[in-house]
Amino acid sequence: MARPDGHRKRMTRRRRGLGLALVSLAGTCAALVAVPQASASFVPGGLVSAHYVIRDAPRGGLTGIGFPVTVIHRPDAAGQYWAQQFSFTDGHGGYIGMASKGGGQAKFSVFGKGFTTHDARCRKGADLGSGVSCNINHPIATGVTYRLDVTRGARGSWQGWIVDTSTGRRTEIGQWTAPAGTGLLRPSGSGFAEYYLPVSSCASLPYAQVRFGAPRTLGAEGGTGCFNSAYAYGRCKGAATSSGRPVNDGVDITTGR
Repeated sequence: MARPDGHRKRMTRRRRGLGLALVSLAGTCAALVAVPQASASFVPGGLVSAHYVIRDAPRGGLTGIGFPVTVIHRPDAAGQYWAQQFSFTDGHGGYIGMASKGGGQAKFSVFGKGFTTHDARCRKGADLGSGVSCNINHPIATGVTYRLDVTRGARGSWQGWIVDTSTGRRTEIGQWTAPAGTGLLRPSGSGFAEYYLPVSSCASLPYAQVRFGAPRTLGAEGGTGCFNSAYAYGRCKGAATSSGRPVNDGVDITTGR
C-alpha cells in the first residue's frame, strides 16, 4: 500500500523499538501494553506494533502462515490499516493486511527488486519503492474474524488470501513470483496498526480496535504462534491512546479516542 510515510521507515522505527515497554508474562509468550503518544497537522502513520513468533518452526522456514484478524470497532471513514509483516529467509519482506477504505480492502505487498507479477490485481512497486503491491475490495465486517494467509504456490510464486472464517469463503488478494534464492518464510515478524490520512492533531485520531489472533503455520510443518510484545510508536505516541493487551496468545490493539 503506497503511502507517504513509507513502509521501510515504519519498519526501521519498529526495529529500533522507540517507546518500547514490555511486560513479561508467564510462559513462552510475553505481552505488553499501554503506552501513550504528539500532535500537529500531518499523517500519523504507524501507531502500534506487535511482535509475533511461531514456536517449533523448522530451521529452513515455513511455506505458509495464517494471521487471524478481528476488527472490533472501526470508523466508517477510510484511514485505518491493520497488517502483518512477514519476511523471507534471504531478508526480503512484505505485509498482508486490511484497510477500512470504502466497505473494506485487502492488500498484499512485497518489497525489493526481482519480484514479478502478471496478476491483474497487482502492480509493480510498493510504498514508493521496488516490489509488487496487490489490492482488492473486500467487505470488512466488525466482529468477524478474517484470516490473512500467505502461502507458497508453484514455481516460486506466493499468494495472499483473505478468509472469512464465519463462512469459510477464501478470496485471493493476488500473487507474485519471488526471485531465485528468496527462500521460505521466517517464523517471526510484527503486526501493526496505522492511520494513513491527515489529521489536525493526534487527539483527533478516530477510535478503532482490532484483535490480532495467534498466527499459525499453514503448511505441513505444523507449529502455533503467539504475540509476545506490543508497543506504541511514531508521531502520535505521546498524545493519543494506543495500547496492546494480550488475549489468548493474541493481542488487542486500540488506537484513537
